[in-house]
Amino acid sequence: MKTKDYLTLLNGISGFLGIILALQGSQIAPLYIIPAIIFDFLDGRFARSGRPDSFGKELDSLSDLISFIIAPSIIVYAFAPSLLILIALILFVCNGLIRLARFNIQKEKKFFFGLPSPLAALIVLTIFLLSNYILTIIVLLATSFLMTSSIKIKKI
Repeated sequence: MKTKDYLTLLNGISGFLGIILALQGSQIAPLYIIPAIIFDFLDGRFARSGRPDSFGKELDSLSDLISFIIAPSIIVYAFAPSLLILIALILFVCNGLIRLARFNIQKEKKFFFGLPSPLAALIVLTIFLLSNYILTIIVLLATSFLMTSSIKIKKI
């Protein structure tokens, strides 16, 4: 394992801790996505500075799935359980899975296609914390479809 792989594991651990805290009813659960985003950014920097490897790419997608798709979904549902939220979260999870699978086979190196999952998670959790139920559903639906859209976003 390389340095970037350990950073990737820290991303996944941060998301997992957010899930555990949400299940315990802790109001700080959404904050654990912030270190996940930082570790994801750092592992990406390390990955681009060296030779890419398939293990690191797979590990990154699995950690992203935990931290930016599953964790936000569990956090939102833990604090706002309802049928409409559940339906919106199912779409969010499905589109997040598609987005991450598509990323793994993407040849383009300078752009992301679709909204990156860390940004989707950040948007969803920010709106959830600062807004109301209906706007959260709208944002979940919008970010779901943006993750699998063909918009190009330049990598930083």
